[in-house]
Amino acid sequence: MDALATAAAFLALFALLMAASVTDIRSRTIPNRLVLAVVALWLLWRCASVAIGCARPSDAVGDVVGALLFGSGLLAFVLVSERVSGRFMMGGGDVKLLTAVSLFLGLRLVLVALLAACVVSLAFAAARL
Repeated sequence: MDALATAAAFLALFALLMAASVTDIRSRTIPNRLVLAVVALWLLWRCASVAIGCARPSDAVGDVVGALLFGSGLLAFVLVSERVSGRFMMGGGDVKLLTAVSLFLGLRLVLVALLAACVVSLAFAAARL
């Protein structure tokens, strides 16, 4: 049951991330309602996992603490980098969405996802040149 619930949660997460991507490409914004939907989905998934005995409530606390640490660290990095370089790096919606996604992935995997996004962005930039 837990594998099925996890697969359903990650498929729904993928759909929400696709919606955020389309919106971001079109309007250069990520609506707060999409970020809140990701958080609500995580909460539903975690509650279901605890209810069927596949996770402990303390796991959710660890997820939240990790997400807050990641989100505040990412925000600080972006603000300092933008101040030093004088160039725009990432909007607030991006930071909020990555923080929400880190609830699902955990600190280690969200860093891998961020690295992969950077590599893909560099490949697109190189292709445009």
